[in-house]
Amino acid sequence: MANNDITQTMRRLSTRYDNANEGLDDYYQRQMHGDEPDAAEFFALVQQRATSQEAMEAQLKLHEKPIKTVMSESH
Repeated sequence: MANNDITQTMRRLSTRYDNANEGLDDYYQRQMHGDEPDAAEFFALVQQRATSQEAMEAQLKLHEKPIKTVMSESH
């Protein structure tokens, strides 16, 4: 995968994560103002945020250099 593809993937995942956070902020604001937002919406947003974060972490791990490679390159 080219660096550009990795960057685009991470950007998409980051946007999904940010959108979930914005949705949660909105949910909390509505709740604070006395509304009773749907609990299913809350759980969907939490799940979206967690899934996005896990996917970002997995992408980063895929592209980390193994410690052995780093050590052998430094000699």
